[in-house]
Amino acid sequence: MATVYKIPRSVLVVIHTPDLQVLMMERAGWKDFWQSVTGSVATESEALRDTAIREVREETGVDASRYG
Repeated sequence: MATVYKIPRSVLVVIHTPDLQVLMMERAGWKDFWQSVTGSVATESEALRDTAIREVREETGVDASRYG
């Protein structure tokens, strides 16, 4: 079986309100470890914008394609 490696390109998405309150998520299994939405591109052809939209949906359930 071939080893599958992640593509070494990733996104970090900062989600904030108009008054600049930032969404931070505590990692499951990592007490007191907080982060924003992050993730790696799924395929060589996936655009970074598409990666960000996909990761936001996966991690928060929010459809980020609706926002600029």
